[in-house]
Amino acid sequence: WFPLALLGLASWALGLLTSGASTIVTIRARGPRAPSDLVDVAVASSAGADADPSNNTVSVHAVVTRWGGLPWQEPWTVMLGPTGEFLEWDITPGMPEIRSREGLYQMHDELVSEERAKWMEQARAHLERLTQEREAEWEQSVARLRDAELDRLGSFFSSRIEEEEERMRRRVSHADEADVHATGDIKSLKLEWERRAAEVRQRWALMIEVRLWGLVEWSWPVADLEQEVRSGAMRVRLVSRVDVARGRPAAPRCPACGEVAEMLVRVHGHIGCTRCA
Repeated sequence: WFPLALLGLASWALGLLTSGASTIVTIRARGPRAPSDLVDVAVASSAGADADPSNNTVSVHAVVTRWGGLPWQEPWTVMLGPTGEFLEWDITPGMPEIRSREGLYQMHDELVSEERAKWMEQARAHLERLTQEREAEWEQSVARLRDAELDRLGSFFSSRIEEEEERMRRRVSHADEADVHATGDIKSLKLEWERRAAEVRQRWALMIEVRLWGLVEWSWPVADLEQEVRSGAMRVRLVSRVDVARGRPAAPRCPACGEVAEMLVRVHGHIGCTRCA
């Protein structure tokens, strides 16, 4: 017997349990003298194989390289749900804050080739959509830098051409405008301007490359919680799932109809849900 106020958190190592096996841990506590609500929470966890692989998530790691001027890279991590649906993404090497927030732990079992291929295909589709969404933002930033360089280049060649035209006017004071523009130096400057401008546009052309380099499977720490309900001489054993990360036990199923039951009652010598009662 333990005084309830001093009991606090207690833990037991249940040893090795085979599939389908169970064990019972009984806690006897002396409640307070004054009437009050008592709440007990039981959590079971295991370091063995994943109990429910259908709720696993996958984080896909990729490097997104953008060419437009100088090459620039971002490490992307995309989190996918159990059926390949997009959950969230971040520009971090592994989204550690998401793992701690969601209570995920890494699965150490290797994915089979078919599963890996399926995840990679779904990840590529989500990454392509994300890059298309960011492409407009990148295009604007690249366009500003490209236009600024073209403006500087245009100012330089415009001043050079104006100088050559003025020099020709001084040499041939009576030449018409066509003769002035037909001179070789001015033509060479204009051709060089066009060539340099084409090089600038090519250098600042936006190109995006996505390289997938990692695939990590994560699982929710979900465990089976077995409870025994007693009402007089009657005993009913209930099994429900517990989200260990959030501390949320799922509602157990009714022993009579098998439906999820928020409340169990004793009626006519048996324990069941309110619908069965």
